[in-house]
Amino acid sequence: LPARPYAVFTMRVDGGDLHPQMQAAARAIWGELLPASGLKLAQAPDLEVYPAGFDPSRAGAVLEWWIPVLA
Repeated sequence: LPARPYAVFTMRVDGGDLHPQMQAAARAIWGELLPASGLKLAQAPDLEVYPAGFDPSRAGAVLEWWIPVLA
């Protein structure tokens, strides 16, 4: 992917089922946080970034959502 600006949102999991946590995070990011930021979306892929050793069953594990925005 070419370099571009991204808004990065960090998510900490609670160690339970990951799917509902991801759904809740997506609703919060797309429905609340991104609109409130004033940033404009860019037409590019968004990314879920999982660090090496990510374990969704470990409470406090962190992942990131990278959302493409216009500079």
